[in-house]
Formats: sequence, C-alpha cells, structure tokens
Amino acid sequence: MRVQHVSAAVGVWLASALLPGTAAASCQEFPPLEQHLAQAEVVFVGTVSGITDERRTALVEVEEVWSGPELPARVTVHGGFEDLGFTTADRYFDEGVRYLFAPSLNAGRLEDNSCTATREWTDDLVALRPSVVATPVPAESDAGPGIGLPGLAVGLAILAVGALSIVAFRRR
Repeated sequence: MRVQHVSAAVGVWLASALLPGTAAASCQEFPPLEQHLAQAEVVFVGTVSGITDERRTALVEVEEVWSGPELPARVTVHGGFEDLGFTTADRYFDEGVRYLFAPSLNAGRLEDNSCTATREWTDDLVALRPSVVATPVPAESDAGPGIGLPGLAVGLAILAVGALSIVAFRRR
C-alpha cells in the first residue's frame, strides 16, 4: 500500500513539474497588443547593452519613450522577481537586441516578466508607435561627472578668495 501512495505522489509531482508553470497560471489571457500597451505603466523602445543575473537583468539604452514617466538614456530593467529566485515568469534578455519594453514601475524600479507586453522589436511594431514620443533624458555619464554652472561659480569664488589671501599674506 505504501508503495502505491509513494508512486501516486511521485506521479502527481512529476505531472505538475511537466505542466506549464506559474507563468501560464498567473498571467491572465493577453489582451490585444494595442490594449496591453495602452494599459502599461511605462512603454519605451531600447537596445540591451549589458546583461547580468543569468540574463534576467538588462542595462538598456533608451531610444524613445512612448508612455509613462520621463526616463534617463540608460535604465536597468529587472526581469526576475528579486525575492523569489528563479521562476517560470522570469523575463530573459539578449545583449545587443532591440526591444519594445512595457515593464511595471515598482518604487522607481523597472520590473518585467513574461506576463508583460515586452517583446523583441520587429518592423511591424512601428504601426503602434504613438504620434508623440519623448526622448530620454541624457544620462549623467554622457556629460561626464560635471559640477554644473553653480558648482563652477562656487569653485571660482573659492579660488579667487584663496588667491587674494595668498597675495595679502605675502604683502605682510
């Protein structure tokens, strides 16, 4: 009898392991792409320039923002659930590939998974491009570390005071 119970348990476990995982169960049926994009918190086009975390985290060069908040020229998109380890809903990225991204925004963090409308770019996606798109904000590293005009003014003032102090000290 025990052998039958163990065999049945192993059979149920094996069947559940071979059936579609949580991604299929947790994703609602996908609406048409246009509707999915209209409901997305953020939509942008970009190319993956680097990957980490077993291809689940992508550094993305943003080309244009279709909807959502202003984005910098470089963003990180997380395709896995930080607390859960690897899951069947993880999104995997390929370096050098252009994507239409539709991640969620969670406390300033772009999070993607297999249930979003994110997909590799194809020419037919041009038809979905809105008439008005935003350009990304230049990344800080593009302009160098820079101190900006106020910092430059303060630096020059300190330099001038220092030079005057040296001149006054030498006259004594």
